[in-house]
Amino acid sequence: MSEQTSGPPTEDPNDILERAGNVEFELVAYTVGDVGEWKLEPAPSDRDWMAANNRHAYKCLPLTISNAAGWVIRSPVTFTATWSGSEAKGSTGIIFEDAYNHYAGAITDHFGAGIVTFNIPWLFRANRPGVALRVSGPPNMPKQNAQPLEGIVEIDWLPFTFTCNTKIIKPGIPVAFAKGEPIAFVSPVSLDLVEAARPRIRPLAADPELAAAYNEWNRLRRQFNADPTRGAGDWQKFYHGATDRYSPPPTHRTSVSIPEFGRES
Repeated sequence: MSEQTSGPPTEDPNDILERAGNVEFELVAYTVGDVGEWKLEPAPSDRDWMAANNRHAYKCLPLTISNAAGWVIRSPVTFTATWSGSEAKGSTGIIFEDAYNHYAGAITDHFGAGIVTFNIPWLFRANRPGVALRVSGPPNMPKQNAQPLEGIVEIDWLPFTFTCNTKIIKPGIPVAFAKGEPIAFVSPVSLDLVEAARPRIRPLAADPELAAAYNEWNRLRRQFNADPTRGAGDWQKFYHGATDRYSPPPTHRTSVSIPEFGRES
């Protein structure tokens, strides 16, 4: 007789995805306590640094899509955080714009080691099995001496809130946070989809049609970059699909429209 293991049976991730596809996706942010000046909004696609060189960075479609493919959480208050360098709790001094501030209990040095913790006023839930929330810093928005920490939170069952955290990198250098500044970015992800993948490494020559398309693109790209007559604003737009050479599928995106969180009583 073969040995049997106890516990619930393992479900095929593909079955989960197929079943989830028949359910209207609902993402709810339940308010917990006083929201005050906290903001939860669709993420903007613009970045200050991307305006350099005649806005050249905005020609990178993957960059701009990533910027906007989710929601940002904005700081409710202006404050400055300075880390002493110690790993102990209390080693990061947080000075608010006002000496006594309503948000002093929500923005704290909870973990030590130069980590600023934001206790956000929302409990997120999704109605699809296997859906999680990737919590990170705003994409492509670097901040001097501060690195937002990233986590994946299961929200198809979670009955409690989570924190957003930023790690100060070098001690002794104050880090300023402005009211309304994005301090976190959230977007739904599916770990089932990741686990259902069948990763393979193959030589490009194994797909002659794809190899031919790549080689043609590579030739044209090299030719474009080497052309001394091209202007700084010239743009091939191959990825955008704005040429006759490539025909993206209907699922191709050149922008995203992220919905607002509708308010309910």
